[in-house]
Amino acid sequence: MPMYSAMAKKNNLIIMNNKTRYCFVLFGIKKEHFKNFKQLFVKSLIDNLQAEGIPDSKINEYVDKANKMKFTKTYDRSVLGSMTDMVKMTEFLIENYLPMREMNILDLNKKNNHSPIVKLKNFPDRLMKEAFGI
Repeated sequence: MPMYSAMAKKNNLIIMNNKTRYCFVLFGIKKEHFKNFKQLFVKSLIDNLQAEGIPDSKINEYVDKANKMKFTKTYDRSVLGSMTDMVKMTEFLIENYLPMREMNILDLNKKNNHSPIVKLKNFPDRLMKEAFGI
């Protein structure tokens, strides 16, 4: 089975920070997930940041600001390009995680975030840590 078809059969969602390009992919999203999307987002964000080694105190400060976050489709061509790159990398790497049993595959997200973003001349995980003052 080609790697792409493994992702194409599922509804997936990529969430990316415009400034740092830090992102995570949620796999197998269903309609019911959108009913509690903010909770799903916050839990996934916390899980991913903890996997990156961000201290809980910094994560809690960040999450406390979640009420001020805006979830929008992006029209920024640079961000769209970065998202497209992350999707392609995910399609390449997903083979190592099949069959998928969980929606939020932390290790795969970590690998994606340690891929350089040419436009920013840096790695999303490093930029996110800098944003946290680490």
